Parts: sequence; structure tokens; C-alpha cells
Amino acid sequence: MKHWKPVILALKLVMIGLLLTGCASLSSGPQTEYSPEEALTRQLDALQSSADFSSGCIDPARQHVGVSDCLRHLRALDELVLIHPYHERIRMAAAVMHYRIGDVNKAQELLDQLVWLPSPRPEARVLRSRIALEQGNLRLAGSLLEEALVQSPDYPEIREGLAAVRYVSGDYAQAEILLEQADRLGSPAWRIQYLQGLVQEAQAHPDLACSHYSRALAINPGHKASSGRLMGLAYHPVCYQYLQAQREQEVPL
Repeated sequence: MKHWKPVILALKLVMIGLLLTGCASLSSGPQTEYSPEEALTRQLDALQSSADFSSGCIDPARQHVGVSDCLRHLRALDELVLIHPYHERIRMAAAVMHYRIGDVNKAQELLDQLVWLPSPRPEARVLRSRIALEQGNLRLAGSLLEEALVQSPDYPEIREGLAAVRYVSGDYAQAEILLEQADRLGSPAWRIQYLQGLVQEAQAHPDLACSHYSRALAINPGHKASSGRLMGLAYHPVCYQYLQAQREQEVPL
């Protein structure tokens, strides 16, 4: 279980994508004159056109920004849940937002009413499994993702999540296979490279790990976790070469 923290940090980035692609949407208050779907669409449009789009509600690097706005938006979502208690997308939106601000208990409460539906949204199981993984409940995390995989085999985040479970469990071979599958299904290449680096590092292959971290940085130069892992392995000659190459390219580390 000693390797769980870096992979959890990486997988939290998945939830930002969910927040920005229609699972969640935010505004200053619920709009009851619209249908639930229309209200969510309008709120998402409002979020994307506001300064909060890049605030601490969304960007982990700026969590100190816009705290009051985050809470205002969250209250609006909670009100929408009260108005439309059985609307899956609204409930999912609220769960994602509660998770983003660190209110894991409320996120779990909302998700637990979604994941046991006959055909739950795959992102609901992904997020609920992520919470279970953070809590050290590998069995629940794995079972949720395996059920989701049967229902939505082409949803790449499911395989990323399962790779994380296998990684934390020490099944590195299976983690690598799942990451390769997620890559082919369209998961962001930089995220896959970073996770593959973690798997190689856990197997005491620093040269291969640094190769993956370097590739992640080539795709996403601002990824601080990759640069941090690369610097932490700088004692290894191959890793030091990668680090020097990054500095020569003036990539911020």
C-alpha cells in the first residue's frame, strides 16, 4: 500500500475532466424554469465563460483561489439536487464538485445512490471506486470497476482505475496491460505515461520510469508530478540525463 499516494493524485485529474465535460455544471443558483438538462447546460456554459473556469474549483494547482465562489456554486448544485433528486447527471455533478473541494463524505453519499442503479453512469462507478481506493478498500474499488467494465468496455477511465487498483495491490503486470488498453481507448497520453512510470518505478526500474516521466513532460510540460518523480530519481545516470535534457529545453520543473 506504500505506493498509493502518487497514483491517487494522478487519478484525481480524471475528475477534473468529468467536471468540464458535462457531468457537472455550475452557476449562481438553480434555474427552475428550465428542464433539468437545460439547467445543467446553461450552468456549464456559465462556468466555461466565467473566471471560475480556471479557479481553484477546477485547477488543483490553484486550490487557494476562489474558495467562496466554489462554495456558492456548490450550494447551487445542492439546491438542484433537492429540486431534481432523481436526476442522475445533477446528482453526479454535485458528487464531483463535493469531491473536488474535499467533502468526500457527501460525495460518497450522493454516489452511493447512483452506483447501485440497474445501469449507472460509468463515471459514477469510477469516482466511487476512487474514493474506495483512497479509503484502502481495494475489494470495493475493484468490484465497482469490474462491473463498470462489463457495462461500458470502451470507457478508458475504467481501465485507468483498474490499473490503479492492480498497481496498489502489487499486480504490476496487469496494471501495465490495463494502461496500454486505456491508452488505445483514448486516455490522455501524458497521464498514461506518468502512470506507467509509477509502475516501472515500483518495480525498481528507474531508467524505464524516467523514460515515461520524460515522455509525460514532453506532452504536458507543466505536469509537476512527473517532474518531481524525475528529480527524485536524478541519482540514476539515465534519469539524470533526462533531467538535464528537460532543463536544456527550458521546461519548468
